[in-house]
Amino acid sequence: MRKRDGYIIWPEYFDSSKPRKWRRVSKSLSVDKPTIEEIKDAAVKAGFTVIVDPEAKHPGFWFDSRGRLIVKAQMKKSAVIKTIALHLKKIREEKARSKKR
Repeated sequence: MRKRDGYIIWPEYFDSSKPRKWRRVSKSLSVDKPTIEEIKDAAVKAGFTVIVDPEAKHPGFWFDSRGRLIVKAQMKKSAVIKTIALHLKKIREEKARSKKR
């Protein structure tokens, strides 16, 4: 994918069960087994334009089809990933609060 088409974002970037070599965010910003829909919701909430490719397989995890996002943004990829991670963490916390009620 060419850079002008957007950044490729894999769920592995946010998965706390993966080692740091696969994650792109710190353990404090990661969540356990995020779904592509949760990540899409976090990216949209952050204000990014998103395209979902649900059948894509990460090259390092070719046996697992978790999908990927293509995010169009005017910032560095690392900043996009951190912003999505912050919103993803908030979404998970809200979900946990609503389950307790």
